[in-house]
Amino acid sequence: MSKNNKNQIIVTGGVGFIGINLVKKLIKLGYFPIIIDNFSNSNIHQLKTISKNDYFLIRSDINNVRNILKKIEGIFPQTIIHLAALHYIPFCTKNPTKTKMVNVNGTKSIFEIVRKKKIRHMIFTSSGAVYKPSRKAHKEKDVLQPIDIYGKTKKEAEEFLFKECKQYRINLTILRLFNIYGKYDLTPHFIPEIIKRIEKASHIKVGNLNTERDYLYVDDLVEVFIKILKMKKNQNGIFNIGTGKAHKGIEIIELISLIAKKQIQLIENSTLKRKNDRPILCADIKKTLNVLHWKPKHNLKNGLAKLLYENSQKKK
Repeated sequence: MSKNNKNQIIVTGGVGFIGINLVKKLIKLGYFPIIIDNFSNSNIHQLKTISKNDYFLIRSDINNVRNILKKIEGIFPQTIIHLAALHYIPFCTKNPTKTKMVNVNGTKSIFEIVRKKKIRHMIFTSSGAVYKPSRKAHKEKDVLQPIDIYGKTKKEAEEFLFKECKQYRINLTILRLFNIYGKYDLTPHFIPEIIKRIEKASHIKVGNLNTERDYLYVDDLVEVFIKILKMKKNQNGIFNIGTGKAHKGIEIIELISLIAKKQIQLIENSTLKRKNDRPILCADIKKTLNVLHWKPKHNLKNGLAKLLYENSQKKK
C-alpha cells in the first residue's frame, strides 16, 4: 500500500456505478484509493483493468467498523468519499429497515472511522430526493421534505453529519446528486433499463413517461469530486449536482431510439407506475457553478450517445 498519506483517499462503494468511474479517474491523477465495498450491487470484475498496485480493496460491509479499522491500521488518509448507499427507489420502498441500516447506520459507522482515523475532510453523496416536491428547480436552501424512504434516510444522514462534523471540526462537503447515468450502472434505473429493453425488442412496456428528471452523465460528476479535492478552501457546504435542465421519460426514449437507429413501439403498463412519484425533480446549480467553477460537459444527447457507444464496445 502507498504510504503517502497525501494521496491516500478512502472511497466507500468504490466498485459501484459511480465509485468505479471515480476510482479509475483518481488513479490516473495519482491518488491511491482505499476502496470499501461489499459487492452487493457491484462487480469485482470492474477492477480487472486496474493494477492491484494502484489501489487497496477492503471487502466489507460499511457497518463492520472493527474489520475496516483493522484493515487500515497504521494508515491515516486525510479524505473520505462516502458513496455507499441503497438508492434504487423500488427496492428501498420494499425494504425500509434495510435501507435505514445502510444509509443512516452505515453513515454513522463510516463517521466513526472518520473520527478514529482523524480524517480531516468528508465528502458525502446525498440526493435531490431530500427536497420538498416542487415544479421549480431546487436550490440548496429549499425546504427539505422527502416523500420516500430513500430521501428520508439521506436527510437523516445529512443532519447527523452536520452535527458531528461541526463538533469535531471536520470539513464536510455534501453533494446532492440528481439523476446520474453512465457506464457500469448495474441497477435497473430508467436509462440503463430502457437501453437494455430497446436492444432486445422493438416494443417495450413503460410506466409514467411524463415525469421530468435532471440527468447528469457520470463523467461530469467525477469532475465535481476532482474539483473539490483540489480546492484548498470552501470545502464545507452543500452543492446540487445536476445539469439544471429536466427531461421527460418520453424524451429519453426518443433520443435513445434516434441514436440507436431503431424504431420502438411503446406499450403502457400501469403496474410500472410508482404510487408516490414527483412530477419533476430538477437542480438549480448556480451555487455549484459559482463556487466550484464547474459545469457539465455533456448534454443529454451526447451523454446518451457516449453511453450507447461504450455499451457497444463492451460486446465486441
